[in-house]
Amino acid sequence: MRCARPVLTACLVALAVLVTSMAWAQQQERKGRRRPPRPPRRVGGLVAVIEKNIDLTEQQKAKLKEISLKYAKAIREVRGALGKVLTPEQRKARAELARKARREKKRLSREEIAKAIGLTAEQQQKLLELQKKLRELQRKLRDELLAVLTPEQRQKLRELRKVRADEARADERRGKKRPAQGTRRPRKSRRSGGADN
Repeated sequence: MRCARPVLTACLVALAVLVTSMAWAQQQERKGRRRPPRPPRRVGGLVAVIEKNIDLTEQQKAKLKEISLKYAKAIREVRGALGKVLTPEQRKARAELARKARREKKRLSREEIAKAIGLTAEQQQKLLELQKKLRELQRKLRDELLAVLTPEQRQKLRELRKVRADEARADERRGKKRPAQGTRRPRKSRRSGGADN
C-alpha cells in the first residue's frame, strides 16, 4: 500500500499539469482569434428591423451588412472618445443625476447636467464636437442603408417607424416607460419593430 501512494500522487500531479496546460493552450488560442467587428447596437438595430420587416434579396442583405460594418469602427471610436471626456467622478455624478431624474420623471437640460457634474468649458466643447461627429456618421450610415432599399421598401420602413412613434407617444401619455433601444418587448398584435432615424 505504501508503494501505491507515491504512484497515486504522481498520477494526480500529472493530471493537474495536463489540465492546466490544456486550459492555457485554449486561452492562447482564444487570444490569437479576433472576433469580427460587429456593427454598433443602434446600427445593428436598424439593420435588424429592416431584415425582420422588409423582404430583402440576398444581395441587399449582404450590402446592408457591408455598410454597417464599414461604419462600425468609426462609430465605436467616437463613442469611446465620448466616454473618455468625463472623469470617473463626473461619470458617477452623471449616472446618479440620471437615476434621480428618472425617479422624479424630470428632463434635464444640457446646461443643468454640465453644472451639476462640474463640466469645464473645454469638456463641454469636446462633447459637442464628438456628438456632432457621431450624429454625422449615423446620418451617413442611415442614408447609405436606405439607398440599398427600393422606394417601396423605404415607404414600408417609414410606415413602420410611424407606427413605432405613435406607440411611443401613446405609451408616454399613459405613463408607460418605453423599453431601451435594442431591447424587445412582447407585442400583442402587431410586430412592427422600431427603426432609428
